[in-house]
Amino acid sequence: MSADTDEHEGAICHIEHYANIYDFASRWGVLNYTKETPVDQLENRFMGKLFINPRAGHQFNQHYLDSIFPLDPTLRFTRDPEDGDFMEMDAMPDSRGDRAGMDHREPWDKSKGSYTKKMRDVSRLWQYRNGRRLVD
Repeated sequence: MSADTDEHEGAICHIEHYANIYDFASRWGVLNYTKETPVDQLENRFMGKLFINPRAGHQFNQHYLDSIFPLDPTLRFTRDPEDGDFMEMDAMPDSRGDRAGMDHREPWDKSKGSYTKKMRDVSRLWQYRNGRRLVD
């Protein structure tokens, strides 16, 4: 690598997976590969954050986008999340820290008895809704 080449050129900086827990393809795929860290580096390994939606369905528009980006009454824009929406769910970590979309930095607020972050708070994809752009 030359001195004028960007250190991260060609690297994927952010990986997010969205899986319906009762989607057969998710169960055989990403949910299966997050169970344990492979011993052999040549094995398939999981990378990135995983957002698990407690619902069924495999169809992209009907079962994924409809849940992640609920539309407003005009059916043109994503509305703000409401109680019960996927993006309003608590982002709960597992032992690895990234599963379920958890940022794993101070997730539990003991005084409130709940998680302090919602899925929308840790989802990079959510930040692009309605044509928005990210500022890094």
